[in-house]
Amino acid sequence: MCRDDEYMAYLKNIPHRVNGFSLKFLTSFHDLMEETRKNAAHLQVPTLMLSAGHDAFTRPDQSQSFFDSLGAAEKEHVFYPHSHHLPSHDVDTAVVPERISRWLGAGKTRKRKPSGQPPDPVAVPYAHLTLATIHSSHHTGSPHPII
Repeated sequence: MCRDDEYMAYLKNIPHRVNGFSLKFLTSFHDLMEETRKNAAHLQVPTLMLSAGHDAFTRPDQSQSFFDSLGAAEKEHVFYPHSHHLPSHDVDTAVVPERISRWLGAGKTRKRKPSGQPPDPVAVPYAHLTLATIHSSHHTGSPHPII
């Protein structure tokens, strides 16, 4: 997932680590991925998507295709060709937080929605978007994706 040995060791010991997968889990995961692809066009908030060239789970063409299907009028895709699944814990560790900060900072100049509410920007790597973001609003009641 990344080249950071310390972070990989941490991941092996976290309480929510999954050591095996049932058929039900894999079926549910597949359904979630399919639903996420279908719902991508409904995502209307400004979106920054990060993806990596050596991602073990998602090929670059899949990331680009998902990005292209996002419904947000304001969206940006940043590709890290030399990183693995977690660019923020890989060879691009130093540049990812700065890139996200710059994008979020640019959001301060965005126009407000007619309702007077600011368009909350979202910055998530592709895998986190597919696993949590679109679904999170259904579980939390929040109208915006959660990082």
